[in-house]
Amino acid sequence: YETLNLIQPKFIDLYSECLEKHFHPKTAYERGMIFSHQGNNIDALFDIKNVIDWMEANNQADLLSSNLYLQAG
Repeated sequence: YETLNLIQPKFIDLYSECLEKHFHPKTAYERGMIFSHQGNNIDALFDIKNVIDWMEANNQADLLSSNLYLQAG
């Protein structure tokens, strides 16, 4: 867990930089999962909600899984 705690902030920075340039649902989901594992539930929910909203707005709703809604819950 020590190594995981060291690399998580670097991944958050990398994902955030990528999302600033271009939104991609997989990147937002991955960042949201890191936030969730850190206990940062507000930011995790924001990212997961953005993924759900993007998929619904871009006719990708059929790819949404119950697991994604479970993560948001």
